[in-house]
Amino acid sequence: MFLINVPVVVLALVATWLIRLANDPDPSKRWDAISSILVMIGLVGTVMAIKEIGHAPPSATTIIVALLVAAIGFWLFVRRQRGMEQPLLEFSIFGNPAFTAGVLAASFAMFAIGGIQLVTTQRFQQVAGFSPLEAGLLVAAIAVGTLPTALLGARSCTAPDCSRSSPAVSPSPPAASW
Repeated sequence: MFLINVPVVVLALVATWLIRLANDPDPSKRWDAISSILVMIGLVGTVMAIKEIGHAPPSATTIIVALLVAAIGFWLFVRRQRGMEQPLLEFSIFGNPAFTAGVLAASFAMFAIGGIQLVTTQRFQQVAGFSPLEAGLLVAAIAVGTLPTALLGARSCTAPDCSRSSPAVSPSPPAASW
């Protein structure tokens, strides 16, 4: 059933090639490989700790070492980025509460949708007796429904009146912001 993905990926690659925007690199900017390695160390340590928590029984030593490695990797990454003239990630943007709230909301939403898709797929296969293809197609409806709503949400935030605060982050009462 995995091979069902091959034509989809080929189609996605062709479509990407056809509709992509020009992306001419700026020769004055350079990619910082050391920062990339540092953040990868942090991410690998975090993933290793999460995966070890799922083992039965989990190894406390492995979890502690993985979290320590992750913390050191992330700390070195942040330290290096703050000292660079052209960082890979500009941390000052997180000083804007609306931006930080948006990033957190999007992260939680993606985490929730991913979890729902995984659990729903397992239920369809193990409880309802669907094949992996049938379960995948049923769960794909969530992704298909997410696309237009995400585009509409983005469009509403680029409208001329989007400069006013949304009710979720506005310090004023919701009725006053509408």
